[in-house]
Amino acid sequence: MKNIYFLKLNKLKDSSNTAQSTLARYFINNLSLVNSMTIDTIAENTNTSYSTVCRFFKGIGFSGFKEFKKTVLSELDKAASENNIFSEDFLSFSEFDSVETIGKRIRDFTIDVIDNGYKSISKDKIKHIHECFNKAEHIHFFGLGTSSVSAQYAYIKFFRLKSGCSFSSDIVVSKMTASLLRKNDILFLFSSSGRTKPIIEAAKLAKEQGAKIITISDFGNSPLHNVSHINICTTIRDINKYLDSDFPLIQSQIVIIDILHKYIFLKSKSKAEENFDKTVTAVRKDKLDNEQERLGENCD
Repeated sequence: MKNIYFLKLNKLKDSSNTAQSTLARYFINNLSLVNSMTIDTIAENTNTSYSTVCRFFKGIGFSGFKEFKKTVLSELDKAASENNIFSEDFLSFSEFDSVETIGKRIRDFTIDVIDNGYKSISKDKIKHIHECFNKAEHIHFFGLGTSSVSAQYAYIKFFRLKSGCSFSSDIVVSKMTASLLRKNDILFLFSSSGRTKPIIEAAKLAKEQGAKIITISDFGNSPLHNVSHINICTTIRDINKYLDSDFPLIQSQIVIIDILHKYIFLKSKSKAEENFDKTVTAVRKDKLDNEQERLGENCD
């Protein structure tokens, strides 16, 4: 809990002022019990006085105990929510759960996943990826299982910016493609666990050819991360703590792809708009024909 008041408590715990030091140590060791505290019980447990406790709160930036208590409880609730959202049983349901319970927990999970993914992608990484895209002649997108959805989505977004793109969810095809990539080409990999063997093998093949390896996974510390030039995490976690749980964080992967796409699109706007217009024109007739067929059926 690295907020200002907590830093002040840590500083005051070694104060030469005995009362301040005692009170600071007391709160550091008992923050989780703050809801049951009163000024009288604090004074009694620390061998201080009511007025000393009140002065202490003002000294660390609060109008009084009420404001301090409210702030601490809010921080504790926030920390509990952050820790619980990725717990083993957060998305475990039973037949007794209501639609409201299921809906709220999935909604909360999705919101937190997206927020964590947003926090995990830095400006430096986005700019670095943009530089790699500019140098690449070919970009291959590869993912398996649920991650193949993200890989295909990324391919559809980016091939309109750079025609030299390909996608596959086939292990053999992607390994062959990886082996033919050249220096400055990109192998863009998606793997939730970061431990999928064919994905890692494809990364190693492409790396041997001098290609750049860009990866999106759920964890910052994984075998895939270790072979990547640029790795983006969908969460702020650093370890594979919940590897055996079904945590497809595709929501965050999609948001990260959209952020990357929009940034690169705006940085190469004239060419990107030209490609976009061409692709729209290519499929417009099909959409009009379908609409006319529908209208014709209604007339019949």
